[in-house]
Amino acid sequence: MPTASVLIATALIVFTTHYLGAVASFGATLLAIPLLLWVRDDLTLWIVLTLLIGTLQCVQVALYTWRDIDRRELGRILLWCGVALPVGLLSQRQLPEALLRAALGSVLIVSGLARLGADGSRGEQPLPRWLGRLTLLVAGVIHGAFTCGGSALVVYASRAIPAKRAFRATLTAVWLLLNTGLISARVAGGEIGIPHLWQAAALAPLVLTAGWLGQKSAERLPQAAFAKLVAGLLVLAGVVTIATALR
Repeated sequence: MPTASVLIATALIVFTTHYLGAVASFGATLLAIPLLLWVRDDLTLWIVLTLLIGTLQCVQVALYTWRDIDRRELGRILLWCGVALPVGLLSQRQLPEALLRAALGSVLIVSGLARLGADGSRGEQPLPRWLGRLTLLVAGVIHGAFTCGGSALVVYASRAIPAKRAFRATLTAVWLLLNTGLISARVAGGEIGIPHLWQAAALAPLVLTAGWLGQKSAERLPQAAFAKLVAGLLVLAGVVTIATALR
């Protein structure tokens, strides 16, 4: 039975990271996993739980954004990310734990630096076709392994989908559909059971509240500043994650 301090720490981390992620439109899972590892050192557990609660938040956001989806880009993204998704899932199952943690730390650092270096503008030229497809493949591998391929996808989508509402709606649909596939695969593989569903259900009110508050805040607060804050935290978390993996 988890102690009260563990439960409180888990609740605070889940709420805070999903609020920040909702405001900045990225980074909730990327921030949550390394912080949760300090609460309980079980990478697979947190990957599974963030997958479940992240999907719940996607459903919440999709309820009021689905009309704005860019269906053409949605199909393109699902095709290339979907091809690479099983590669990431298999890697997470088969590779040594220390290597996975180092890889996660690297993803955190690269994701944070990429966002820190972005100027936040939309309307730039789309990536060259070959680079766009490569970026989507990388996003699929990362998402399959850690359920947090958002930053790589943001690099592609911020250029391919210039309209803010369509950008948010399309990415939400992508995560919802990819996560549904991952949940099915992990249930079939015996990695998700009834205890995980109960744990996710217990965290659901926090996630839904954080998502609702984040959506309201995003309409009033400077998203660019929040994105920079989240990016800086990602870099810090990545450095700590790698250091821990190399101990």
